[in-house]
Amino acid sequence: YNKICSQLEGLTFKNINFMGWLFAGVMVSGDLMWLDYISKHPEINSNNISCMGFSLGGFRTLMLSALSPLIKKSVITCFMCELRYMLGKTANHTFMVHVPYLAKYIDLPDIAGLIAPRKLFVQCCTYDTLFDYEGMKNACKKITMIYKEADAENNINYNFYDNPHEFNAIMLDDAIIFLK
Repeated sequence: YNKICSQLEGLTFKNINFMGWLFAGVMVSGDLMWLDYISKHPEINSNNISCMGFSLGGFRTLMLSALSPLIKKSVITCFMCELRYMLGKTANHTFMVHVPYLAKYIDLPDIAGLIAPRKLFVQCCTYDTLFDYEGMKNACKKITMIYKEADAENNINYNFYDNPHEFNAIMLDDAIIFLK
């Protein structure tokens, strides 16, 4: 699966870009439409919607939570770092979440700051080869500062796990406890 996706990523990116779109924008706009639809469903408590994602799902959680106040609690797993530390690391993995000029105007922890004062839990992995440890630490500190300035420091949590880029049972248990 990863090999096929890797081989088709460039072709997919080119076709989406040719139409004047970005893959990141396609994902985020689709997520916003889905959220709008599900929030109006009679079986959904629209005052208690949470969002959680790992890796690319962490990117999607970050963006969706920053853009929609419908998300009350968010868990971002393995997608938080200062952009300057990601240079050269993620290019060999995927470029579908790259937004041109994003780093010139805003950084990932700044986007996470847009979630404040709502509840946020960031999960990072100490041995993650996609995200630099210093960049992750700096990002978590910056988000904490933003939440403190918003008088919401009790609504931000982050944790570092001594493992590689993964979402294991311990991390899942911590996320579920946070969401409850």
